[in-house]
Amino acid sequence: MGPLVSVIITTYNGLEVIERAIKSVQDQTYKNIEMIVVDDNGLGTVNQVETEKIIKKINNDIKYIAHKINLNGSQARNTGIMSSKGEYVALLDDDDVFRKNKIEKQVVMMEKKGSEYALCYTGMLIHHKNGMQKKLMSNKEGDIFREAILRKVHAQTSEFLFKKRLVLDLGGFDKTFRRHQDWEFFDRMAYHYKIAVVPEVCVDRYIYERTSEKDPKKFEENRLYYLKKMGPYIKRLKDREKEELYFFHYRGILREYLKEKNIVKTVYYFCKCGNPIKTFKNLVDDYKSSSKT
Repeated sequence: MGPLVSVIITTYNGLEVIERAIKSVQDQTYKNIEMIVVDDNGLGTVNQVETEKIIKKINNDIKYIAHKINLNGSQARNTGIMSSKGEYVALLDDDDVFRKNKIEKQVVMMEKKGSEYALCYTGMLIHHKNGMQKKLMSNKEGDIFREAILRKVHAQTSEFLFKKRLVLDLGGFDKTFRRHQDWEFFDRMAYHYKIAVVPEVCVDRYIYERTSEKDPKKFEENRLYYLKKMGPYIKRLKDREKEELYFFHYRGILREYLKEKNIVKTVYYFCKCGNPIKTFKNLVDDYKSSSKT
């Protein structure tokens, strides 16, 4: 049957989508799977009670764990990992969907690789509310730490399948992160181990209002926190790579403040980006891209 794979679905305010996510796991061509749902709504809340009803209606074999209070996505994933029995673990956000052969392709890939490979990711198709779609794909594998931390590899939690033992050795997800925990996790894994890839779309992601950060100040805080926590890893980059990394993140913050017409913060981060011509060109490109989606 192949090694046991534990699929962990984390859910928060996901009543409208949780059943679809579960069905995508049930429909996998790879069958040696245990399914764990970690409910981070908070025990006794309406969303928690209704989520539990949905899961019991679908299948009593699904392992259901409800946090007493909302602890955030990082802790929810850690709860699932610690409760899992599989040699491999795959993650699925409640608003994402696995394609039918996702787990099978990743297990085959990881079984081919050597012991130094810890994680396998795939491609993703993003579905926007207006019907537009965006395919995110990469074929980079092996020692890809620099590509990972410079965000040249798109890798999101629902794409991951990893060896449980190696993830536990690194302490799992950093529970202090409210956002970008998938970036930090993937960067840390890529620093310590080799990474494999199935270079094709195996996950569909659907964009909803609840998944985006609307407050530019919170957006700024989350990005700066990521940069602070990644400081020890950033120090290992070349000067040119550091400039590229900070440009990427400062431009992102700039863009959010620009949307809110906060001139002071916009000018501040425009200067922080360091290259006015490149910054302006990127903002124009971002605008053209966003107008299409």
